[in-house]
Amino acid sequence: MPERLVVFGMGAQTKYVTETFLFTGDYMVEGIMMLEPGVPQSDRLRGVPVLNWDEARLKEWQRQGVRHAMVIHSNNQKKADFMKKIQDYGFALANAIHPRACIATNVSIGTNVIINPNAVIQPFVSIGNGVIVHAGVILEHDNQIDDCVNLAPGATLAGWVKVGYGAYVYTNATVIPTRKIGRYAVVGAGAVVLQDVPDYAVVVGNPARIIKYLPGAD
Repeated sequence: MPERLVVFGMGAQTKYVTETFLFTGDYMVEGIMMLEPGVPQSDRLRGVPVLNWDEARLKEWQRQGVRHAMVIHSNNQKKADFMKKIQDYGFALANAIHPRACIATNVSIGTNVIINPNAVIQPFVSIGNGVIVHAGVILEHDNQIDDCVNLAPGATLAGWVKVGYGAYVYTNATVIPTRKIGRYAVVGAGAVVLQDVPDYAVVVGNPARIIKYLPGAD
């Protein structure tokens, strides 16, 4: 029998996770629980109950032997905060790695990581906690992906690229070798990054150029 697991948070990533576990059988998803107040859009997802935050239900799952969880949130910093919260409740964070992703044997992968179909991850890549690697992403050798990074479908990172904490690389963006993407930086869809991207910067275009800085920049 597979281990039982609770997904905390409801969004597009929740659909990826439940689909992956239905495909692999690695975990049986016991339920999906909202992390913040709000009425669920549906009471079920692929047969799995979707519930508002309920401490009594959470404790009952634990009494029944549910030990694993995944945290879903579109805001990278809030995801990190909730990951800590769920671990403090005593759950071990799991990963959802689709078997149709191509991953080299010497890749380091943290916890609460989602890797979707057709992602290609080459040797000596390091992936931190709370990272999502969408479908069709290419991570070439020796990339370092820090915690809570979101790599959108089709993004390509050439060798020795470093992506800082909480950054977001959008669809079909390309980063050439040895470049650094700063903390909480945003690389726009289709951008071609030829220079390092500072912390909190938003870059777009080919070649990528800075159009603004997000709150929190010095």
